[in-house]
Amino acid sequence: MFLVSQGYNKEAKVAIKVTVEGRVGPIRALVKLGSSVDETIKLVMNKYNEERRFPRLDQDDMTSFELHDSYFSLQCFDKSNMIGEIGSRSFYMRKSVSNNGDMSSNTSNGSEIVVAEAEEAPYASSSIFFTSFIHEGLRKVIKRMCKIRRFLGCFGG
Repeated sequence: MFLVSQGYNKEAKVAIKVTVEGRVGPIRALVKLGSSVDETIKLVMNKYNEERRFPRLDQDDMTSFELHDSYFSLQCFDKSNMIGEIGSRSFYMRKSVSNNGDMSSNTSNGSEIVVAEAEEAPYASSSIFFTSFIHEGLRKVIKRMCKIRRFLGCFGG
């Protein structure tokens, strides 16, 4: 009896759709099922630049991009994964999270998780939120006062 392989044809091509963070419209491309995530990112960046989309993607930054299942996915695909093994044909590409002095990152299986420092995070985030809240409130008050002044200026003599 003849046994059939349960795998997939790695040379077969599939159409994928990749939305690039901060850019308008997805990139559609044909990719081999045997292509790695890293090769797919390079292909998408080349196709993006061939289509002359703006803002341009820097070719030197290819390694700083990650491929995610969707916009809401926190875990990125490992760069050595094959597209045929992922099972999805729609992706979201974003720049990887950078390391700051007050944040540390843990890496496991190609994903990058950002962990805030326990002592500083509540105070820093609440003070930033409070100052932006006050700033936004003052901006609205000034804008409304200018509208009232212009309105009353129409009646003045």
